[in-house]
Amino acid sequence: MRRVVLGFALLVVAYFVVYAHRVSMGFVGDFLGRELGVGDIDLFRGLASSAYFYAYAAAQVPTGVLLDTLGISIYGTAGLALTALGGFALAYAPDVSTVIIGRALVGFGSAAVFVGIQRFIALYLPRSLSATAVAVALIAGGLGSIFAQYPLVALSQALGVRAALALLALLIAVPALLTPLLVRDRPGIRGFRARFAKIVRGIPRIARDRHTAGVFISMFVSYGTIMLLQALVLRDHLMDLAGLGIAEASALTTLFAIGMMVGQPIVSYLSDRVLLARKPFLLATHVFMALYAPYLVTAPPSVAAAAIALFAMGLGAAGQMIAIPMAREPWPREVAATAFGFVNISPFLGAAIMQSAAPYIFRGAGSWRWNYPLVATSIAILNIVAAAAVATLTRETMGRGGRR
Repeated sequence: MRRVVLGFALLVVAYFVVYAHRVSMGFVGDFLGRELGVGDIDLFRGLASSAYFYAYAAAQVPTGVLLDTLGISIYGTAGLALTALGGFALAYAPDVSTVIIGRALVGFGSAAVFVGIQRFIALYLPRSLSATAVAVALIAGGLGSIFAQYPLVALSQALGVRAALALLALLIAVPALLTPLLVRDRPGIRGFRARFAKIVRGIPRIARDRHTAGVFISMFVSYGTIMLLQALVLRDHLMDLAGLGIAEASALTTLFAIGMMVGQPIVSYLSDRVLLARKPFLLATHVFMALYAPYLVTAPPSVAAAAIALFAMGLGAAGQMIAIPMAREPWPREVAATAFGFVNISPFLGAAIMQSAAPYIFRGAGSWRWNYPLVATSIAILNIVAAAAVATLTRETMGRGGRR
């Protein structure tokens, strides 16, 4: 049991760092873009952010298959090493092309972390702790987001953006070295081809499943919305409509992540131990996200009001995490990483599309960076569609009947 706790803790620490990487360009991309002499900073931030997500989305299925066949100890270590390599390439990038390559390497490699966590949960933890374990990992991700939104900005201002990004690369190198020592998930090379072929043959069944389609749509919309807000829009909304500076707006935006962090263990406890259900929480999340979209068309009357609104928005988005066990639980644990990896394409595809399209679709006029009414309307419509998909396509996975 001690080794299980240590192994899970190590993967959670790794997720803290890769999540900081994930959202970093939304907050320190300005500094890096100016250092590289980029003319359109908003376009640079969007492209640099989306490069991570396109690579992360592309990595999901191969990562899931390789984790299920080689194990976390082997492939998880390789993914972390690739993430560190991409992090150093980003930190010392001489031009925009190298930034994009570095971000893509970080995205592809870091896919092994969260998909690996899902395999670890399926192999070593009971279902009654499934959502709770996911919540612990997501809280670590939320802390990583907060680190990127304020401490990383402060480090970039004090030491320079390249030193700050090099620190992130160093931090991910530590779990890369420790994973083979603490995580014993090693199916081994022997029998690799047979296991690989069996898992690959099962992918079409996962892809055709009606439940998979519903969770896929839900995760595409919910996570795409969260990352659009967290990485691009919320900070700029405070700067444009409340007149805050970049450091103050970045610090205040952390309340969105804090709201999610507070809400996730509450949702997981209620799902695992009280209601013994998943689906109602996911449905409610999309309703909340559609309802709070109008916040983006208003100017906060005060900093305190903005703080309360941002915390409430994060709290309302917390139920999105229930889609994670819902994606994995219907399938045998031997293919947990593959099943989750297939569905987990959707949130990062959603994040990549929304962030790369944002400078073209949502670009503002005058002093506004974004067209906030159009952003709000789009978020509301997308979440109404996602709520309908959850209601009509997904099934309850908490009980025994959820597993196929």
